Amino acid sequence: MSNLELYEYIKVNRKYFIMMNGFKCKDDKYIYWLNKENINIPISIITEQNIYDHLLDNNGKYCRCGNSNTFQNFGQGYKNFCSRYCLYKWRSDNMIGDNNNSHKMSDETKHAANRKISNTLKAKISNGEWTPCVTNSWAKSRCKVNINQNGKDIIVKCRSSWDAYFQIVNPNLLYEKVRVPYFIDGEFHNYVMDFVDINNKILYEIKPDSLKETRVNKIKFSAAKDWAKLNDFKFKVISGKWFKDNYSNEILENQLEKDRLKRLLKQFI
Repeated sequence: MSNLELYEYIKVNRKYFIMMNGFKCKDDKYIYWLNKENINIPISIITEQNIYDHLLDNNGKYCRCGNSNTFQNFGQGYKNFCSRYCLYKWRSDNMIGDNNNSHKMSDETKHAANRKISNTLKAKISNGEWTPCVTNSWAKSRCKVNINQNGKDIIVKCRSSWDAYFQIVNPNLLYEKVRVPYFIDGEFHNYVMDFVDINNKILYEIKPDSLKETRVNKIKFSAAKDWAKLNDFKFKVISGKWFKDNYSNEILENQLEKDRLKRLLKQFI
């Protein structure tokens, strides 16, 4: 009987033996069973792992990175990878080039899948389930502000220092809670408004003067005005002039990121 045949025989009968003797049978019982079956293993220390290594020549004992894998049991052998890192790296390597599943898809299927994902995300944005995790192209970085809103102390994550300062000055305004639908080049999009004043029914958009006249922003502003008119709201664009007129370092004194905010807003001093 070859080593592979012996391995298969032990594996099949081992399951029955362990079931009959308890899943945690002691090594001496297991060795007794091997002797009873006239299975002689020429190794000094008999354990399931040592028998496995002997019969299958350490098959799977080492990860592709060279580290040792964890032994599971005689039937399952070793884990395929020593860590999640090696598992994920293997998956990544196997998706390079023509191995990538996307290459097996037709162009029509790819476009259909992309449209489905796009429509799903747009629907989530529209109903407020999800807000895109992006930073405005003109902003240097995101900022966190601590404010008291309707009697509760909260942290608001703003996309820019401009948004952050405006939120601090106007703590009762809600950040990115209104979505306005618009179309551009025949494609549906959602315009996530910067702020909304529910009580006074005003939409606010923070925008530098240099970006107010771009084609996309003109279309967005037009959609926001139509939405405001339909819902009896006002739409206001807040530009650099507001910050020059209203900026004060003292307003930032109680902020967790006051030094960073002061540095980002120093143009308005």
